[in-house]
Amino acid sequence: GTKRDVRGKPTTANLARQSEEDSRRPSSPCDDEDVDLVRSSLPQDTPKGKQHGGGGRVLVPETPSLEHPKSTQSAAGGEAGKGEGGQSAQGKVAMLAERREGLRREAEEWRKREEKALTEQTEAEGEIERANKILEEAPAKRSVAKTGHKKKMGMLGLKQAQLHEKGKELGRAKEKHEELLQEEEAEKKRKETVEEASRQVKTITKEDQDAREERERLEKELKEYLKRVEQAKSEVAALAEQENQAAVQKQEAARKETEESMKHDAWMAMEKQGIASLEKRESELQGNRDELHKKHAAANTELKCAQKTLDEIKQQCRGVRAQAKATEARVRTLQERLEGTSLARQREEAALAKLKEDCTAADNLEKQANEQAGAYEKEAAEAISKK
Repeated sequence: GTKRDVRGKPTTANLARQSEEDSRRPSSPCDDEDVDLVRSSLPQDTPKGKQHGGGGRVLVPETPSLEHPKSTQSAAGGEAGKGEGGQSAQGKVAMLAERREGLRREAEEWRKREEKALTEQTEAEGEIERANKILEEAPAKRSVAKTGHKKKMGMLGLKQAQLHEKGKELGRAKEKHEELLQEEEAEKKRKETVEEASRQVKTITKEDQDAREERERLEKELKEYLKRVEQAKSEVAALAEQENQAAVQKQEAARKETEESMKHDAWMAMEKQGIASLEKRESELQGNRDELHKKHAAANTELKCAQKTLDEIKQQCRGVRAQAKATEARVRTLQERLEGTSLARQREEAALAKLKEDCTAADNLEKQANEQAGAYEKEAAEAISKK
């Protein structure tokens, strides 16, 4: 008997030897070219298309999954979309949604084509199985069905080659389908980046508005404070002038009364009375001086409070400046992330220029406040030294 493989079928070597023995028999006029014709009809370059196991069985090559063939055009469209820096974020979102819908429809179409190809592959596998069965029965029917067997094996080889080419095409389609999925994921990430940038632009705009309102409030408070300082300076000056005039008038009146009293006959008595009157007036002047000193002390206290308020305003101005610098840094960071969008870059440049103007205004305001406070302190010190 002939040797058989694990499936109980004759091995290829035994089939070949049996074919040679049959060819030498006179009752079976079949030569070696029959076997060569059958073998030559099968594809020899495929790794899984060779004879396997038993009786010239033909195996089907593995077919990779399908992929979209238009991914090159999609990638080109994506590259073109990168160059359109002038579009707004909303336009890009709409374009990405439309592109995603197109990709979904194309993927559905290719899934249908893949199912069709798999159906054809299943049919081809059935045909190959039937051909294998015919090959197993061929040694017993070789002399009877020689011509028909040659024709069937030729058609089988052609079908196997076509199936191999189709498998290669499906492999390329699978690679393109993977590239299409990666491109869709990249478009999704770019969309998320644009949305995040839009949210940060809105946040920075709101912070800029809050900083502008805070600066306006501080300017208003500083103007009111300077107004109160000017009013206090006027009141102190008027009070000092009034007290000086009153003291001079009282001294002049006392001097005249003393001269008149010396002209009277009772000079000694009048002198004592004038001395007492002068002492009384000096006591009154001393009381007026004490009251003036108290008013000066109160003015100094108010000046210190005003200086403290001014320091607080300066501190707030420095905080506004620091916040403006931090906002400027965030704007620069956002500018680097949105470098491809010209409209966002223009908004960032405008916001940066506005922040620089606010910082300059805050510096000028602080400088002006320092100059006014220094002048007021100098005038107050001169007024106190005169008294």
